[in-house]
Amino acid sequence: MSAINFRVPALAFSLGALFIMSLTMTLLGVAHQGLDTPLTHSFAGAAAIFFTLFMISERYNPQPLLPQTLRACTELQISLWTSVFFAALCVPAFFLLAWLLKNSYGFGLLQILLSIALILLMVRAGHVLGEKFQAEFTRDKRLLLGFTLVAAGTGMIAVMSEGCAFWLAPLPAMILSGLGLGMVNHARNIRLQVIAAQGRWLNGVALIASTVVSLALLTMIVTIYPGYAGLENGFTLLGIFALAGMVVALMAEA
Repeated sequence: MSAINFRVPALAFSLGALFIMSLTMTLLGVAHQGLDTPLTHSFAGAAAIFFTLFMISERYNPQPLLPQTLRACTELQISLWTSVFFAALCVPAFFLLAWLLKNSYGFGLLQILLSIALILLMVRAGHVLGEKFQAEFTRDKRLLLGFTLVAAGTGMIAVMSEGCAFWLAPLPAMILSGLGLGMVNHARNIRLQVIAAQGRWLNGVALIASTVVSLALLTMIVTIYPGYAGLENGFTLLGIFALAGMVVALMAEA
């Protein structure tokens, strides 16, 4: 399907957006108001209703968000799940890292920005490595390697003891995670090149939705578990996302 004749399915997109908004507000409501409150229950009920309506729309609407022809496209399915877990790792990782550096290591704004700049440099380096490995590894193996590096980096911080020296765990974890994210993004971009316009648009939607929900989920975690426990649980969740990405890469390779 070309970019010329592709039209956004308004009803399906609206229902999906309302579900994501309601789910996000539910998670934030749990974080700031608690689980057993009328406001949280209202948001959760709205999320359930919009999800049900969205699924009904996908089943019976002649213009669903994911048409039947695209549901059978393995390339699109792999790219969508890759985008979901890439987005769930990318922005939330910067959020958690800044929280870690400020609260556990006393970093100021300039030091935090320099640390983020280091990760961005590693992301670019990972992208370059992905290009150099094209002859040696398939894109799915590069995708697997990228998610593996991210899992190693996030896992390293999740299991380190509080007060661990910066150069001993956080710094290597930042380097590994940055390289991994760069390789994942490179493999994702390669796959997007062979996908139709609607598939690329859906990947953009998946990126935004996953980023919003994962940020809300991490906000809930660090609020419910104050102090270092929240950081541990947050990086553990990121590690789980990376492991899920590895499963996607293995399925693509199979």
